[in-house]
Amino acid sequence: MRVARAGKAVRGLRSVPSETVTVLPDPALVVLVGPSASGKSAWAAEHYRPDEVVSSDRLRAVVGSGEHDLDASADAFALLDQIVAARLRRGLTAVIDTIGLDPVRRLGYLELARRSGMPAAVVLFDTDPAECRRRNFA
Repeated sequence: MRVARAGKAVRGLRSVPSETVTVLPDPALVVLVGPSASGKSAWAAEHYRPDEVVSSDRLRAVVGSGEHDLDASADAFALLDQIVAARLRRGLTAVIDTIGLDPVRRLGYLELARRSGMPAAVVLFDTDPAECRRRNFA
């Protein structure tokens, strides 16, 4: 089990106050959901090893001209899906660090976890939109 301080997050459908300690299964598939600059990457870095976090931004930088190269998104997500599937097949934790707003993709990740016999959790970041905009422009 992995103990994680939730910050301003919601796990699944239950609100988790910032002072609450949440226990996430380990190993597991963990999907981070929230707008750009909501704190997902910082939270993942605080709670997981770099090799456990699969970031669409980082993969866009690998296959494109940088993290903000949206033209590289299709290739980045194809690579993300391949990495996550391989980690789950091997029984390893995979933390998906994307915006995570696409319900079809989230259902696909849940099915992948089920087929791999791995538990899955969603961490939803409910960061104030003004704070997200401030961080994006900083």
